[in-house]
Amino acid sequence: MTLPKLWHCGELNACFRNIDRACDTWEQILYDHPTDAFVARLLHNGYYFLGANETMRDSVARILPEWPTSRPLYGYLLGMYAFGLCETKNFDKAAVMAHKASCSAVIVCLNA
Repeated sequence: MTLPKLWHCGELNACFRNIDRACDTWEQILYDHPTDAFVARLLHNGYYFLGANETMRDSVARILPEWPTSRPLYGYLLGMYAFGLCETKNFDKAAVMAHKASCSAVIVCLNA
């Protein structure tokens, strides 16, 4: 299926409250396009609404290595990962990731 069709399927499933299927579609998109920040955020929200904390954390961890640290929104992605770590009660690692996220945002602003 093409990317626009996958986007459309994900949106329709979310609109009709089939969040499980929407998340499956968004996972499929991220498999081929791991730096799609919008889809990463949709997926993160979907897992949050489902109460799938471990899956929410792991979905971000899976794409994080594909992101260059200089890429815009890298700090945002780290923040999403930190949130997932908090939701799974890994507070020490979450604090480290949150600190990295805030430092990343400052570095990107300074380089702009």
